Amino acid sequence: MEGRFQIDRFAVKNFRSIQECGVELAPLTFFIGPNASGKTNFVDAMLFVASALRSSLEQAIADRGGIHSILHHPIKLPTSAQFDFYLSSPMDFRCEFHLELRIIEGWSVSVAREECLIHESGAQHHYLVEDGSVKGTAAVFPAVSADRIFLSNASGLPEFRRLFDFLAGIEWTEPMPAAIYQLAQGFARAARINHPGSEYTGLAARFRNLSSNQPDRLEIIQQYLRAIAPPFDRVEVVESNNALWLRFVDKSPFGTSMPFYISQTSAGLVYSAEILLELFELPGEGKPASAVIIEEPEALLHPGAIQVIRDSFLEASRIRQVLITTHSPDLLDDPAVPAEWIRTVYRDETGTHIDVLDEGTKSVIRDHLYTPGQMLRQGGLVSKS
Repeated sequence: MEGRFQIDRFAVKNFRSIQECGVELAPLTFFIGPNASGKTNFVDAMLFVASALRSSLEQAIADRGGIHSILHHPIKLPTSAQFDFYLSSPMDFRCEFHLELRIIEGWSVSVAREECLIHESGAQHHYLVEDGSVKGTAAVFPAVSADRIFLSNASGLPEFRRLFDFLAGIEWTEPMPAAIYQLAQGFARAARINHPGSEYTGLAARFRNLSSNQPDRLEIIQQYLRAIAPPFDRVEVVESNNALWLRFVDKSPFGTSMPFYISQTSAGLVYSAEILLELFELPGEGKPASAVIIEEPEALLHPGAIQVIRDSFLEASRIRQVLITTHSPDLLDDPAVPAEWIRTVYRDETGTHIDVLDEGTKSVIRDHLYTPGQMLRQGGLVSKS
């Protein structure tokens, strides 16, 4: 995809199980490792920055249980946490974004240092925030707030807008019971009753917008859902009683349509629909398609559907970066998954570590002696522990 952005490397220090860890990322990257090895913590470090950009540092920290819950233990104050992104695009765009948070006695959090360097079509743009002040290439910068990431303010400047849109737009999905989606629809309905002017939110609203603005994207999603659950025919959105309700319509052997609301639908089909929506829904005009993080896509799927969802990852990775945590050999059981896309995650007494595959393992996969999935079943992709 022209103008496609991706994170080439991400590094983080002092975040949950991670003392210090950095890794190169591919257009489609699979993180494999045992439970509690730190796969989720690594990708959540990216999401932490994204959510802080969308709202505030205070909110992103509160959503994770407070600053004590997101620092690597043991904690000795004062301390800091660091997040480093290295990005690129085929459209002659390269960028580095570095964020350091300072945590002092009383658990007060502030931005100790923030730096952004952009090289785009021969031009260079940058800023550096230190000690509450900013300097850089722009003639005038907005004010600095010690408790906010400055990129949020700098997004008003066109040279920094696309970076903000990409990082703030990083999304994540994880397996949930269908009842949770139904509950979310109920909360959205209550919000509209209390605030009649508020916009519709949730899966149903997104599918309705997709149907209106990107019908070709909706049809891609529906084609995959038909392959995952063959009785499935289409998605419908119904407006009723101050709410939008998502329905999955099956086609019976007699040609009649049978609609099912989320609460009546299998969790695997609903989760697949959310995954596919994250993969194929495109942002507004002029905005880059942000990376998508998918947790354990195999969790609610029948093994027969794994190949279909894997094909969707391969297709979507041509338009946006896809990062996946998984335990599933079936998901990796395809020669189309190269060794360069796999990262192994393990944890020792110092914390979480993430490695690329060693050259011997890569050679076995490249020579088609085994697929990555076959090697995972045999313990051949397991890192140190």
